[in-house]
Amino acid sequence: MSATTRTTVRRNSDQQRALLERFELSRLSAQDFCRKEGLSLSSFRRWQHRQAVNASTPGFVELQAPAASAPGDDGPWAIELDLPGGVHLRLRGGR
Repeated sequence: MSATTRTTVRRNSDQQRALLERFELSRLSAQDFCRKEGLSLSSFRRWQHRQAVNASTPGFVELQAPAASAPGDDGPWAIELDLPGGVHLRLRGGR
């Protein structure tokens, strides 16, 4: 009877992020994706959690209304941002 040995592979944050992106595109369940990639499901879930925490860490980004497209243009403006974690931010305003 032979024992199966498992080799632990350490991945840096860029490699983890790339795997998480591939998972999102794969449309597989986490369990199926991990089996296919030879990953531990618990490690994979830990990476997902870390990414979610990092994505929700507040940061400051100053936004300014776009410059008028023509002199005297007081028309409405809109800014749309696609943020990590599937968050979409839409800002609309007028002058």
